[in-house]
Amino acid sequence: MRPAVAGSRRVSGVLLYAALVVAALTAAGCSNTDEAKTPAPHGDATAASDPQDLAALKRQAGIEPCPRSSAKVEAIDDGLPDVTLSCLGGGRKVDLAGLRGRPTVVNLWAQWCGPCRSEVPLFQRLHEQAGARVRVIGIDFDDPQAGEAIAFAGDLGMTYPQLADPGALLKGSVGVPGLPVTLFVAADGTIAGRQIGPVDSYDQLTQLVSDDLGVSL
Repeated sequence: MRPAVAGSRRVSGVLLYAALVVAALTAAGCSNTDEAKTPAPHGDATAASDPQDLAALKRQAGIEPCPRSSAKVEAIDDGLPDVTLSCLGGGRKVDLAGLRGRPTVVNLWAQWCGPCRSEVPLFQRLHEQAGARVRVIGIDFDDPQAGEAIAFAGDLGMTYPQLADPGALLKGSVGVPGLPVTLFVAADGTIAGRQIGPVDSYDQLTQLVSDDLGVSL
């Protein structure tokens, strides 16, 4: 078992939302408040809402297609919820409960979240170096500005698949007290660990992957 890491919480039994709130108060993350949602301007991306425009922005950003989830399966205890999310910028929808078969790192972020920006290169590096062994997925959370989100991803070189949760559907089912939040999901769909607040280094990220998912990089 790894030493305690600031902002990190292991999953054990039923997810305790109150504990997550306490963790969020000490983590250097973004709160889910309107005051925090001030995106950096990206020209035409601000007004982009047409599906064709968003698809074009997505192609320009080089974001990969969203993964196929397993045939409809029941959500498991301590696992990802039975929630279906759209693919950011267009593409197949993904049933989170059906993300089985491969260890998966799920990072919840938003383009209005400053700390999210600092950790993106770490997840991109993980995707590039360990994508065959560990799947990396981003979720643009509580963010109705898809064009801004895609521009954000393009600016930072985020090519790993991105889902969209503009209505914050995961806030209650997963427990998202603030951003960023990262979930470490085992191949059987169990949430094996989580990080509340930003990941500070690639060494920390690979240690979390090793401890939570049993994959040494």
